[in-house]
Amino acid sequence: MIKLFLLAIIGWIPPGYTDSQHTAWYQPNFLRVANQQYQHFKKNYQRSYTEVEDHKRFQVFRNNLVKITNHNSNPNRTWKMGVNKFSDMTKEEFKAVHACYKGHQTPMISTRTPRYIPKNYRKHIPKSVDWRKSGIITRIKDQGSCGSCWAFVAVEQIESYAALSNVSHVELSVEEIISCVPNVRKCGGTGGCMGNIEDNAYDYMKLFGISTEEQYPFRTTSTVLQGGCKHEWKHPVVAVDGFERLTSNNMDEVMYHVANNGPLGVVIGGMELQDYEEGILNCTFNEDFEISHIVQLVGYGTDDKLGDYWLLRNSWGTGWGESGYFRLSRENICGTNYNPSMGTACKIPPVDRGNETWTEKVCGACGILFEATYPIRAFKIKI
Repeated sequence: MIKLFLLAIIGWIPPGYTDSQHTAWYQPNFLRVANQQYQHFKKNYQRSYTEVEDHKRFQVFRNNLVKITNHNSNPNRTWKMGVNKFSDMTKEEFKAVHACYKGHQTPMISTRTPRYIPKNYRKHIPKSVDWRKSGIITRIKDQGSCGSCWAFVAVEQIESYAALSNVSHVELSVEEIISCVPNVRKCGGTGGCMGNIEDNAYDYMKLFGISTEEQYPFRTTSTVLQGGCKHEWKHPVVAVDGFERLTSNNMDEVMYHVANNGPLGVVIGGMELQDYEEGILNCTFNEDFEISHIVQLVGYGTDDKLGDYWLLRNSWGTGWGESGYFRLSRENICGTNYNPSMGTACKIPPVDRGNETWTEKVCGACGILFEATYPIRAFKIKI
C-alpha cells in the first residue's frame, strides 16, 4: 500500500489496477485531475445534474477515466481510448441506451448463396479503398439516445447506392424509417428506438420508397417509442428492389464487394466502441461478446505502423471517434457469439427455440464478417 501511495503522488496508475475505491483513496493527484476533467466534460457536453446525481456521475466518470488511462499506458495497444460523450455512463447504461439490437429468442433465417470470387482476386483490386472520396457517402449523423443504428445504416446504404447509380444525391429520411417500419416478428427488439433490423427497413423501402431528410426530418432522440408514422410527411423519391446478404463469415466476399461494388452494412459487437478515440480497434471474443450494433463499411486500407484495417462509418456524430469514423483490424479471425439472442434474433417463429441456449460462430474483428448486406438497384420514384 505504501508503494502504491508513493506512485500515486506522481500520478502513475499501475496497468490493470481498476479498483475504483482504492484508486480514489490512494491517488490524490489522479482524483484532482479527474475532477478537473469532469468539470470540463460537463461544460463541453452541457451536462446538468442534481447534487446527488452529480456525485454518482463523477464516480462513473472517474472509473472510466481509470480504464482509459490504464489502456493508453499499454505501449502495445493499436488504438487509443478517450473521454467522449459516453464517459459518464456505465457499461450497462451505455448498452441499454446505445445497443441498437435489444435481442429476442429466435435466430434470423436467411438464404445466403455464395458469390463467385475469382481466384487470386486480391492481385487485381486496389490496396486501399475509401468510398468517401467518390462522393457517395453523406455526412456523419447522430442517432442520439435512440437505438436506431439499423435505420441509419439502411438509409446510408440507399443514399450511397442511389448516388452510385446517379439516381439521387440527397440525404434521405432516417426518421421515416424509424417511425414507419413495422417489426411484426420483433427482430432485434420491438421496433423504433427499441430495436429493429435493416432487413425490415429494406422491405419497407421496396414497397413504399423513402422521402428526403428535408421532407421528413429527424426528430427522434430518446429511447421511448416514438408517436407513429407521419403519413402527411411522406413524399417518396427513391426505392429499391430489395437487398442481398453476403455469405456469413466470408472475408473474400466482403473484400471483393467493397473493392468492386460499394459499401456494406455490417453488424458488430459494439460495446468496445464506448471509449474509442482513434486507431485500429480489435475486440475480445469472450463470454460477454454479443452482436449489438450495425455500421456502414466504407473502405479498407493499411496503416504503416498498425497494420491492415477496415474503415467504418458510425452514427454517433462527428465528435466521436475519428470524426465519426473508426477503424477495425482486418484480421480473418473467428470467435464465438455467446449471446446470439441479444443480437438480430426474432421473438416470433418460424423457429422457436424457447429457452434453448445456442451460440454462433462470428469472424473478423468484433464479428464484422458475420453479416453484411447491401441494397439491390436503387431507382427514382416518378411523382
